[in-house]
Formats: sequence, structure tokens, C-alpha cells
Amino acid sequence: MTKIVIAHNGVEDIIISHLQNELQEKMKQILNQEEIELLIDTYSSQYTYPLDCDELFLLCSVSTAVNRSLFSTDCHIIPIAYGEVMEQKDMDSSLQNINAFLYDEGNSDKSIEQLCEIILSRMGLMKNARKVFISYKRSETSKLAENVRKELIKEGYSVFLDKSDIDVGVDFMQEIRYSIAESDIFLMLNSKTYYDSIYTKKELYAACISGLAIIVLSQENTMVKDLCGLTFIHILENDKINEEEKNKLIEEIGNARTKLWQSRHNRLNNKLMLFRESEKSLQGVYVPSKSDNSHKSIFPIVGLPTTMDFQRIKQHEKREDCQDASQTGGKVYAFYDNLSLPSSYSRHLDWLDKEMPYVNLVNTSTFEKKFSKEITMMNYKTPIVFLSASVPNSDDKEYDFITIHDIVVTLTETIAKTNGILVFGGHPTITPIIVNIMDIMSNVDEETNERKYPNIYLFQSKFFKEMYPPEVKSFPKDHLIETEIIKGNSKEESKHLSLKLMRDKMISSQPFTHAIFIGGRFEKSKGAKTSGVWDEYKKFSDSHPNAKCLYFEKTGIVPAELAKTFKRIEKTTIDNLPNKLCDID
Repeated sequence: MTKIVIAHNGVEDIIISHLQNELQEKMKQILNQEEIELLIDTYSSQYTYPLDCDELFLLCSVSTAVNRSLFSTDCHIIPIAYGEVMEQKDMDSSLQNINAFLYDEGNSDKSIEQLCEIILSRMGLMKNARKVFISYKRSETSKLAENVRKELIKEGYSVFLDKSDIDVGVDFMQEIRYSIAESDIFLMLNSKTYYDSIYTKKELYAACISGLAIIVLSQENTMVKDLCGLTFIHILENDKINEEEKNKLIEEIGNARTKLWQSRHNRLNNKLMLFRESEKSLQGVYVPSKSDNSHKSIFPIVGLPTTMDFQRIKQHEKREDCQDASQTGGKVYAFYDNLSLPSSYSRHLDWLDKEMPYVNLVNTSTFEKKFSKEITMMNYKTPIVFLSASVPNSDDKEYDFITIHDIVVTLTETIAKTNGILVFGGHPTITPIIVNIMDIMSNVDEETNERKYPNIYLFQSKFFKEMYPPEVKSFPKDHLIETEIIKGNSKEESKHLSLKLMRDKMISSQPFTHAIFIGGRFEKSKGAKTSGVWDEYKKFSDSHPNAKCLYFEKTGIVPAELAKTFKRIEKTTIDNLPNKLCDID
């Protein structure tokens, strides 16, 4: 149970009522199934907060005389001014050092939303800054990018645009990675060759890895059909948006932000739950069990860790239930997901960790490396996985882009963290996802100064060498396996024989424990059996009779038809994939 107390004085009842409804709705959405108790009370100079609450707030008019003793508690005090900004002399002396919130009576809905986000940010449930990253092809949509940026700034958004926000002499890809990880919304300005650029693709996949909400602005004649499942907003012109299009964009951004923070909380809580259930195997780090009421010993940080997060945790640390040295070693723990963070940001986190000695900053990789060692010690399988994947037909209604991407991200991440092996055949859409994650999860050997990558291997036939996309050419050399060309009586026969050789060698390259089947293009007139994914399933099934074969919903017609035809292939979910791969059922 999460218990929130909001006391108020000098604030109109209708504002408190609307705020209460908005807060309850957003907290339920973000925290999903967790129970929330929100108490609204009237403040007086003798007011005493309940001792068992998780968060304390005081909303008051700027003229309210506040008991100074409240400043020594965990209370978040938010003075509210109406209409125009009041001068300092109009504020009560007890509030003069606190910045007031300006409530716009002419736009009460917007003010309630902003106030709600301030409260949620103080609770660590949502970042207050509303940040949008604009991704675009300079040669095609520069004017549109500038116009959209100006319109969003007018609406109170912080907008990243590379031409305006990257200094000269800066590693621009590192800066872009950081800016994407810091943002809420990834706004893709679609154009005819957007998806042909290695840089825009890197931005798109970095956004997916970071879990950003993706919104696409696009004219109908430039729709990217392979990106099914994303939010598209149609625009009439290629260099500006009209008022109706702008309002639709603002509405979608608002909807997407709440869903974004819900998904980030779910991801972090799922990882945290893994360690709560396995606390005995994590020596040296206290992680409370489900039955333990000392739940404030460890705090998840959603998004990029900031000084504000440490200050929030510091307030909780003052409480008696966080000061049992036998449980916490004199510290509390801050837990964050580091998968999407660029290496440059780690230096800032190192500095934060040193500056805030009362909090032990721990990332998910540190936990999961410890946990994966325990898995190995307990004789669970190290996963050796064959991935058969391609993006389905453009009119296949059984898939969406984000689902396929999330599966590949989760799979690659699990392989890297369990020291497993992943083998796959190159595909122009799947390869960029994997090579980006490999880059993120690689590390430099301190002795040899060489970069080490996860055990992920890409098979390619030399028949297609002249058509390799840039991501294949940049794939780590020791991880790229090329097979020879087999000459036939025609070019089409040579292609068929060369592909057959590649698939045979790929499928016989490892003693696979698992195979995953995603997507698959096929000839409509002949059905799913003409897909390469179907062919690879048949070859794999014959060669590895004891391996587990897995598929997912919303990844195309071919996997669904495979499951109907063959009993051996079983359905799983993204959340359960790590367990399936390590046999932790």
C-alpha cells in the first residue's frame, strides 16, 4: 500500500477536487496494480501528519503562515499563486524562500495537469520536465523540424533538435544517445529516405531500447508500412503543421507520457522483483523480501538518476525504518536501469555516487550479473539460442514493430547478461537492432584495451555481399560469419543454393537449447510455408529435437501458423522470456 497525504490551506476546493481525481487516475495508471491510498486533509498550524504515510505534501496559498517545524520533516511544500506572479512582499515570511506555483485560472485544466506532474515528480513516479527528441532527415524535413520545435516550445515542452542543441567539437552520437535516454517522447519526422540513413535508424533503435514513446509525423504518401504499431499523425504539408495537427500532436504526447512512465516502472519493478525473490543469493546487498515491511531500504529510480532523486531518497533515509544498520549497512540503495545509458553518462553517475554517500547507487546490470552467476552455480542452462526473424509482410495485421523490437532487445540483453550465445541470419531490420544493443552492452578489456562484445554471431551469405546494409559492414569482425556462394544454372538457383548452405551451417553451428521464431515474409498466393522462417523451423526442428521452440503473439502470421501446425512450438511472453531461456519456470 502506497499512502500519500496532501494537506491544503487557502486553495479552492474545486482545485483540490480536480487535482485529487487527476492524481488518483495517473498514479493508478503508472503504478498499475499497486494499491494507493490518497488522503486529502485541511492544514492548520497545529496539524500533525500521519507517521505511516509514504509521501507528505502541503499545498497552500502564498499568504499562508506555515509552521516552521514542518521544514524539518519530509514534507513537500508547494505555495500557489493565482493570476499574476506575486511580489515577495505579498508572501508570508515562512514561504519567502520557496518558489511558488503560478495557477492560471484561465486554463485550469493545464494548470491541474502541471501541478499533478510536479507532485508525481516529487514522488519519483514521473520526471517533471516534458522532453521531446526530434529525429529527422536534414535534407528532407529541416524546415518541418524547426517549425515543430517552435510550436512545442510555446506549449511548454523542452525540445532537442541536433542543429540547435549540440555544441561544436562534441561527440554527437554520444550526445544524441544521452538526449534520447533523457527524453519522454521520440518524435520521428518521416520522409522518403528517413529509414535509409544509418544515423536516423540508430536514433530510432536507441529510442526503442530506452523505451521512449514513439510518435510519427508523416504525410500519407510517405507512410512506412514496416513500422506497424506506432502512433502516426498525418500532416498535409512537409514543412509545417497546422493548428489541428499541432493539437492532435499535443494530445498524443500527453497520452504517451503516462504510458511511458507506466512501462518504465513495470520494467524496473519486474527486475527488482527478481532480486526480492532471490535475496539469499545476493550477499552484501540487502533486498527485502515480499513479506518484509522494511520496503524503504531500496528505491527504484525511473529514468536517468539525478540529484533530485538523491535528495528525495535522502528524505526517506531520515526515517527510523531506514536506519537499521544490520539491514542496510548504514545506507539505502538506489536501483536504476542502465541498459539505455551512453557510456559518457556513467562519469556523471560516478560523481553523483561520490557526492551522495548516504545512497548506494546500484544498476540493474550489477544485480543481474550477480544473479546470473547464481543461475550458473545452480546448474541452470546457459542459453544457446537460434533466432529466426524477419519483418513480416507490410499488410500482415498480426504484428507490430514495437513488439518485435522489444523481443529482440530482451533476448539480446538476456544473452549478454547470462554469457549465453545467440546466432541469427542477417535481416535489414533485425540486424540494426542487435548491433546497436551489442554496442551498448560491450565493454573494453582493461589489460588489452580491446572492446569485448556479447557472444552474438551473424551469419550472411556472400551472395548478398554487394547488398549488405551498413550495419552488417560495421558488425564486429569476429562475430560475422560469411558462407560461400554456390553456383547454379541461373542467378535465382545460385541464390537458393547459397541461402540453403548458409541456413544449414547456421543451424548446425551450435548445440542449441532454444529457438525463437519471429515474423517472416511469404508469398500471399502460396501461404506461410513459403517463408524463410518456416523453412528454418523445419530444418532446426529436425537437427535439434530436444531444444525448446518459442513464438510470441503480435509477431506475424507465420509464427502463428507454425504453432497451429506443429505442437512442439510454444507461446511465451516478453516478460517471461528470460525465465524460459534459463529454464526458471
